[in-house]
Amino acid sequence: MDPVTERKELELLFDISRIINRHVELRSAFGPILRLLETRAGLINGMVTLLEKSSGMLRIEEASGLAPEVKARGYFRLGEDHAGRVFETGMPVTAPGPAGQIFYCVPICSGGADGVPGSAVTGTLSAERRTIHEKSEFCLARYDNRHVVRFLEKVSSLIADSLRLRERIAEERRECGHTVPEPAATLEVSLSRLEKELIEGALKISGGNMAAASRSLGITERQMGLRVRHYGINWKLYRN
Repeated sequence: MDPVTERKELELLFDISRIINRHVELRSAFGPILRLLETRAGLINGMVTLLEKSSGMLRIEEASGLAPEVKARGYFRLGEDHAGRVFETGMPVTAPGPAGQIFYCVPICSGGADGVPGSAVTGTLSAERRTIHEKSEFCLARYDNRHVVRFLEKVSSLIADSLRLRERIAEERRECGHTVPEPAATLEVSLSRLEKELIEGALKISGGNMAAASRSLGITERQMGLRVRHYGINWKLYRN
C-alpha cells in the first residue's frame, strides 16, 4: 500500500473511533459510521447486525437506505443469507453484487479475534463496493478484495472492542452501584493507538520532516512535537 493511502485509511479508522467514543449508546454510532464508509471509502449499502439473545437471531441495527420500519422487521436466522452464514461460520464472505458491485460481509467477534479460542461472533458488518476505478478518490478504490476485507475487519474490531467494554462496564456499574467510569473514558486507548499510527504515517510520508508532517495532519508543529514525545516516537528514524 502506498503511504498516502495508508494514511487515509488510518485517518478514517481514527474518525470512526472518535464517533464510537462520542456516543454513549453504541447503536446510535452505527449510522454515522456507515456514512463515513460510503463517503470516504466508497463502500455503499452498509449494514450492521447484532445478535439478539432473546430470539437467537441477528437483528439489523443499522442499514443505509432502509426505512426505520423496515429495519425494525429485519432479522436473519443462523445460516440465512450472507449475514447469517458469516455469523454461523465466523468467516468473511466476498460475493458479486448487482450492477458489477462487490459485496463484503465480515463477522463482529467478541472475546477475541476471529479464529482465536474463546472468540464468539456477536454480529456482522457488511457493505458493497462499486466496480473499481483507478482514479477514484476513495481510499480503497485501487485495492483487491482481500484488502477491503481486512479493512472492514479492522472496523468490526473497533465495534467489537466497544461492545465488550460497554458490556463489562455496565456489569461492573451494576455490581458497584454505578461507581465505574463511563465507557467513553476507556475507549481513549483505541484512539491513542490510532493517533500514534497516524503520526508515524505522516512522518513516514514526509521523510521525517516535522513541519510537513504536522501540516498534513492539520496541527501545529508544536502540537506535533508534544504528541511525538508523548508516544515516544523517534522521528529521526523516518528521515530519508
